[in-house]
Amino acid sequence: MKRIYRIMAAAIAAAFIFVVPTSADAAPRVPGNGPVVTDRVTDEELYVIASWENGPLLTGARTVDELQYPLEVNAQDCTDRGCTNGCTIGYGYNLGAHSVSDVVRDFEAAGMTRERALEFARFSSITGIEAVALCGRDAPNRHLLPTMTADESWELLRVMAASHKQNVVNRARAEGLLPYFNSGQFAIMVALDYQNPVLSSEATYVWRQLRAGDTSAVLRNIRNHMGTRFAPGLQTRRNWEASYFAWATRRQRAAGQFNWPGTRAS
Repeated sequence: MKRIYRIMAAAIAAAFIFVVPTSADAAPRVPGNGPVVTDRVTDEELYVIASWENGPLLTGARTVDELQYPLEVNAQDCTDRGCTNGCTIGYGYNLGAHSVSDVVRDFEAAGMTRERALEFARFSSITGIEAVALCGRDAPNRHLLPTMTADESWELLRVMAASHKQNVVNRARAEGLLPYFNSGQFAIMVALDYQNPVLSSEATYVWRQLRAGDTSAVLRNIRNHMGTRFAPGLQTRRNWEASYFAWATRRQRAAGQFNWPGTRAS
């Protein structure tokens, strides 16, 4: 059992390499209190992801994003264990984890031309030390690497988030809880799934807590049990996400719309 736990811990920690908070510089946004939109990714859902994936790009402090290899110190380890961490762009698009066809598909879906997509596709499936040599801080000819505008990054994030949005919609429907969420609460569930589905659509305890209407337990779960044991750098992000969920819940209560199953309240 201990060996299995260690393997699970390592896998979860590895999944968070690209989601260590970068910033919370985005101006506070009032959580939505309307019903969940199920047929598309909303700007609110993108906002709660983008605030942490690339705050300066979201706020306009940086208008163009460059290819980079986050946490270069871990590149050799990535190469040794065969991980998929490669050059990233925008709000966390990891080219190392995608094939050429994936990149073309996703970038075209985000509104970019095939020619534009192919500028980035040449970095696909390149990971670890090899990726650092191409897009690391000291890579030669960095000034010749393709860049991405804030608008392009935003639309690419919409493409990346779509499958995670659908994951959470499907799980909420299966649990019979979709009508009880407001859009602000749901945005956090999508943001957690974007980081790793085990935190949201594939989780167990948070859905039990939601079924019970125990939002206090949900907030504790987000703050204390969603990866912070394996990646302590996530704590500030988790606190922010919990606070946003709590704010959305207060709006729901103030409007007399808090009618979650169960009787426990936050």
